[in-house]
Amino acid sequence: MKTVHVEVTAQDIAKGRKFGCTTCPVALAVARVTGGQCYVGGGYLDVFGVYEVIEHTDRVAAFIEQFDGGEPVQPFEFDLTIPDNPPPLGYDE
Repeated sequence: MKTVHVEVTAQDIAKGRKFGCTTCPVALAVARVTGGQCYVGGGYLDVFGVYEVIEHTDRVAAFIEQFDGGEPVQPFEFDLTIPDNPPPLGYDE
């Protein structure tokens, strides 16, 4: 496993869709960093079929809740652990 640094940018926020499991700002940022699609939902992130519970950072969960609720949000950063050699994975929303 390896740790990657994820930056959710103002551009991710502008392009993100509320309640979009693969199109919210966090999912867009993770996909950009990892090169694979990310599924966000129910308090976890799924990247390459590896689930990571968001509880490791309340900031991620709080950001998603605020964004989905239509509240103003700001860019932020967090670290995410992913497989060293992730398999290809895709989701249809």
